[in-house]
Amino acid sequence: MYLIDITYNVCIIVINKPIKQIVVDIGATCYNKEDTYYMEINRQHKSSVFTELFGNEEKIRELYGAIKGKTYSESVEIEINTLKNALFKGRVNDISFTVGGKIVVLIEHQSTITENMPLRCLIYIARLYEKMLDSRGIYKKNIIELPAPEFIVLYNGIDDLPDKQTLKLSTAFMERGDSAESGIEALTETGIEALTETEMEALTEPVMELAVRVLNINKGRSNELEKRSKTLEGYVSLIDRIRKNQKDGIPIEEATAEAVRFCVENGYLCDFLKIHGTEVMGMLFTEFNMDDALDVAREEGREDGHRQGRQQGQLEGRQQGQLEGRQQGQLEGRQQGQIEGRQQGQIEGRQQALRESEEKIRQSAKNALLEGVSVELVEKITGLSKDAVQNLQNEIIE
Repeated sequence: MYLIDITYNVCIIVINKPIKQIVVDIGATCYNKEDTYYMEINRQHKSSVFTELFGNEEKIRELYGAIKGKTYSESVEIEINTLKNALFKGRVNDISFTVGGKIVVLIEHQSTITENMPLRCLIYIARLYEKMLDSRGIYKKNIIELPAPEFIVLYNGIDDLPDKQTLKLSTAFMERGDSAESGIEALTETGIEALTETEMEALTEPVMELAVRVLNINKGRSNELEKRSKTLEGYVSLIDRIRKNQKDGIPIEEATAEAVRFCVENGYLCDFLKIHGTEVMGMLFTEFNMDDALDVAREEGREDGHRQGRQQGQLEGRQQGQLEGRQQGQLEGRQQGQIEGRQQGQIEGRQQALRESEEKIRQSAKNALLEGVSVELVEKITGLSKDAVQNLQNEIIE
């Protein structure tokens, strides 16, 4: 399968196996136009490339072994028990599995790391235990043995985070050790003999703790892990290539397609991308979606508006300041005038930027319609209303 072009979430491809089989493989809508097959990737994908790539026993052994610095043979039993939509809404980027008396929750994270990750993991592990246990078992007299939990976040976002860090649940507690320290003081006042250092540490430690290990897997930050896991090296290279393309100003659809071609040509994830290439494209569109691109465009528009607004505001502020300054003092007038001018300029700048952004979206939608993309797909991609897209279609027809 060779990818030729990708536009507006539509893949134009040349194929070497029956078209119906590919549609079944990737979950797509297919149509023929002038002897060229077009595939619309269904946007309800919820799996991420990470979970699709590592969501099997073989790759879990490889990745977890790389993290732990061990080799897990096929004799080591692994059972995958990932919960659906438990940590992040919209897409699945976590894998949970049991191995050697442990239950491991492995999370891939591209956004800014939230300090509430330990709390999310607490809820996650509680649901996992609930799923694993007989609801009546908790009332038994004898202790129920549980697999020890381990939480690992593989971070590949754009924030400059340390190579390794640990997030702890106890950081969120409103009182950490205060009540215990008060208890120690009370014991001392009653004349009870002094506690040992170990006993004092036990009293001041949080009554419950959950630690989440965060590993930065961005290119250049995880060399040792990449050496131990060729699959992780390929995944890191794929995401890194997309980001570099975006920095060079390449649109997300072209940036993603080029990154896939680059990986295949350089021996990264070859088998995976040859089998799941088009499906991977659909997932990557979900992860690096067009909403992000539109947000960037709007942000750039706002920045331009702010810049123009400041310049205009300074000019108007000086003029207004001079007028008021003659009555209340030139110094006070200039200051007040500049403040009011900047505020008005920023408002006008934002309004102008918003109008320009909306026009860009309308033009993009119109271009897509000219390319033969359906009204429904254009509506989903741009966020325009159905009536607005239909009006653009009517303009083209006229």
